[in-house]
Amino acid sequence: MSIVYNEIILSESAFFHMVTSAMEVYRKEVIGILISTSSAEGNICHVKYALPQQEAVRRFTWAIITNTEQKLKDTIENMNNALSTKNKIVGYFHSHTDFGDVRAIPEPSKLDLKSFSEPNIHIIIAINHTPKYSPWLENTDGTLSGTVGKYHIKLQGYLFSNKKSRHLPIKLS
Repeated sequence: MSIVYNEIILSESAFFHMVTSAMEVYRKEVIGILISTSSAEGNICHVKYALPQQEAVRRFTWAIITNTEQKLKDTIENMNNALSTKNKIVGYFHSHTDFGDVRAIPEPSKLDLKSFSEPNIHIIIAINHTPKYSPWLENTDGTLSGTVGKYHIKLQGYLFSNKKSRHLPIKLS
C-alpha cells in the first residue's frame, strides 16, 4: 500500500544537490531521484538525498533517465546493504529553465504528466536568469524560492497518483 503524502521536508543535502545540479546544466533540464527512509511520520515525506542522474539525455524542454528504474533500485539496495541503511526511492526531481522571453514555472508540462510514474513524489525546479537578489523563503503557496548568484529558483512539490498531480508544500528541515 502506498503512503499518501501531504508535505515534503527536504534535508539541506537534498536541497543543495537539486539546486546546484539545476544550475550546473542551466539551459537544459536536470533530472534525478529523491531518496527517503522507508517510513513516514504523519504523511510527511522526509527527502534525505537528491541524486542527479548522470545517465540522462538532456534537452532544453525535457530530460530522461536512461538507466532503468530497476537498476536505480538495485543500486540503492546495494548501498543499503553496504551501509546498513533503509533508504528508498520516493520520487524524482527535474528542472524547467527559461527559454527566450518565456520564464520557467514549476508546473508539470503535458509531457511531464505523461511521464510521471505513480504513486510518486515529484519536485519541479524552475530556474530563471535574474539580475536581482531575493532571499530564500518558504512561500504561502507551498513553494520554496530565492536566488543563488544570477539565478532565481523556485521549487514546487507534487504527488502524482491516479494519473493526476496535486501540489505538496515543501519545507526545509
